[in-house]
Amino acid sequence: MKYLSPQIFVSLMILISSQSFCQNLVRNCDFDEVTECPDSHGQFDKAVDWRTPTGGTSDLCHSCTSEIVSVPHNMWGIQDAYSGQGYGHIISYYFFVSPQYREYMQTELACPLRAGEDYLVSFFVSCSDNSGFGIDGMGLHFSPDAITQGNTLVIDLGGPPEISHPRGNPIINKDGWVEISGTYTATGDEKFITIGNFISDENLDIYDFAGNLSNYASYYVSHVSVIPVNSWLDLGNDTITCPGMTISVDASLGCEGQYLWNDGNTSATRILTTPGIYSVDVTVGCGKISDDIRFDWFPAPVIPIPQDTFICSGETIYLDAGIGFSNYLWQDGSQGNSYLAPAPGLYWVEVEDGNGCLFRDSCNVGPLSEPEVSLGEDLELCLGDSSWLDAGNAGIYSNYSWQDLSTSEQYLVKEPGTYWVKVENPCGSDSDTVHVAYKSCETELWVPNAFTPGLDGQNDVFRAEGMNLGSFHLYIYNRWGQMVFQSDGISEGWDGTKSGSPCPADVYVWIIFFEGMSAQQENAQVRKGNVMLIR
Repeated sequence: MKYLSPQIFVSLMILISSQSFCQNLVRNCDFDEVTECPDSHGQFDKAVDWRTPTGGTSDLCHSCTSEIVSVPHNMWGIQDAYSGQGYGHIISYYFFVSPQYREYMQTELACPLRAGEDYLVSFFVSCSDNSGFGIDGMGLHFSPDAITQGNTLVIDLGGPPEISHPRGNPIINKDGWVEISGTYTATGDEKFITIGNFISDENLDIYDFAGNLSNYASYYVSHVSVIPVNSWLDLGNDTITCPGMTISVDASLGCEGQYLWNDGNTSATRILTTPGIYSVDVTVGCGKISDDIRFDWFPAPVIPIPQDTFICSGETIYLDAGIGFSNYLWQDGSQGNSYLAPAPGLYWVEVEDGNGCLFRDSCNVGPLSEPEVSLGEDLELCLGDSSWLDAGNAGIYSNYSWQDLSTSEQYLVKEPGTYWVKVENPCGSDSDTVHVAYKSCETELWVPNAFTPGLDGQNDVFRAEGMNLGSFHLYIYNRWGQMVFQSDGISEGWDGTKSGSPCPADVYVWIIFFEGMSAQQENAQVRKGNVMLIR
């Protein structure tokens, strides 16, 4: 057992309060949580995680009730809670009527203590207004197992408890709370704490309050804490690894706890797969403790081999992986910083940097041939028309150069002349020339107005004649609107028959739909007229 002066204890609390205030291993340390609201004295076991270890009738006071065990008003006086909504109440000394009578409170810690580690221990007491006596024997005892004693007598520890109020100084403060505190070095098997008076009547220093009060010493108890001096939560040092690697972090405390990471994960242990800052809050006992770790990857180096390149037929290509790496490994097992690729294919290299990290990059070497270009036959165009000359797609490594230094794959011809293109790539070049001439393509159409089938062997067929025609469609109708002939070619004429039978001499109507050959005359045109069939 160790004691600290109040000054030293306060200094330690200031130094570690940022991490330790929330490391309280005592569950329900302010008696806030209840299984149900108490409505009479002797119902201390309604405080969650707390129990009465002996036959004494310890009490629970709580603001959730309006009965004689309420907070702040109850059957022993008036007292605000130190923090929270409740507190416990015990009788720690009974004068004459019940010698050695004691009441205690007991709980199991959220985590067993760790051997050799120091703990800041404290609890607060206040003498009740109705207490007739004040004593100096209040304390806290650690034990590996729960203490169970069927009678109401003092628990004999064979010595003072590990944490106790200084002897010879009875606690008589009825207006506020008195802190009983100290440090404790654990043996490693402590799981339970018990609070109360462990000193026999004959060894107590007793203060007698004047007035018509009770014949016992009674105390409220609140805000019990057992705090490790050193944080139990340690995620380790910030870590930087090779890209793609993971690390394992362990926030588990080896006992009951709830875990919440800044990304919502609730596991005690994790595998971190992506860089970032990871923090965790671990709820244990009355509060929570926190820690964080930064996880990062070493930057990936630049491996200067190209992603895609080419190789000309019969040639090789030099692939350079750069300098400054510890080791190199190519796809064929060679270990130089460069590689001579003899043919098209997929090549890769793996390098090791100064951090021991391995990185791989690959290069797709494709085949490339000399370009071939053909602009086709010489052209003769109608006046006013234009035409595209196409040099073809020679690949991404090719350059085009026309007679006027334009560089597109295609060239628009609008006037007569000689046109040429040269196509180059790293493997060679090719060129072609085409001559373009222009002519008049004006459409002309002649249609006779009479014909004499079967008379003299001349002018036996009705046929149109024309120049520079594109499409051509001829339709002939009699005077009643019946079609007697049709033709889709200008060379096919009408011999004056319908279905093999001669048509009578008469005047017939013809309609011709046609298009010209030039771009300006591509729209359909129509002509109509009459022709006389003479027999």
